[in-house]
Amino acid sequence: MSSPPHRDSVPPTPPVRFSVIAPDHVSIAVDFYQGASQRVILIVPGFWRVRGHPVLVDLARKAVQHGFSAAVMDLRGHGESEGVFTFNRVEFADVQAVGRFLTRCSGASRLDLVGFSLGGSIVAAAAARGSDLPLGRLLLISPVADFKQIRPHPNPFTIHRHLALAQALRRPRFEWSFMRSEKLRAVDEIRQVRIPVSILHVKNDWLISHEHAQQLYDSAGGEKELHILDVPGHWHADRALTEAAGGCEPVIERFFLK
Repeated sequence: MSSPPHRDSVPPTPPVRFSVIAPDHVSIAVDFYQGASQRVILIVPGFWRVRGHPVLVDLARKAVQHGFSAAVMDLRGHGESEGVFTFNRVEFADVQAVGRFLTRCSGASRLDLVGFSLGGSIVAAAAARGSDLPLGRLLLISPVADFKQIRPHPNPFTIHRHLALAQALRRPRFEWSFMRSEKLRAVDEIRQVRIPVSILHVKNDWLISHEHAQQLYDSAGGEKELHILDVPGHWHADRALTEAAGGCEPVIERFFLK
């Protein structure tokens, strides 16, 4: 692979926007950021986040600055995607559909997956069941190992620092029976993943305990690495990338360059 262009030489450009039809005919919205190589990094947000969130856009643009293409999708029930969110029952097939479209239409020879929070669970299942995709690496940021084990610990005096008010007012469409519905458990799915896995979590995350990351790491059978950041703030998912950048950036940098 040729050396990636210098970061400052790649001006930010608007993404190409399109939709991909999932196996159950639900339309999934995607933003595609064209890069210089045939490697595509597909970024999957967590619950309540949409593809235009600044942290996700910034991550996609950093991938382009490293010479790669990137895509960010709206999970079903979020943003401009159709359907209702099922909390990791069928979303893995949406990720796979987007991945197939990207590899077919962009000529990508390698597809890496990045998932935040519940998006981490979803991409783990997509990777475990996506043997037809040219998968390269998997990055899980504040992932959920098992939905039933989620035990939030919000601090009423600091919770405002963790919520994005602009997105809090855009409620996604989801199954109201989600507490009882069947879901895929990432801690089970990751046992079938055959590509290198990197897991990043802030210690004592207020929403998803870092114990989820530990469980996923213990269950993963292939090449793997675990990064538990012992930093103040109890940050979750995309907020960790902005508030604990000093610990997150080296992990993401290595992910991009491997």
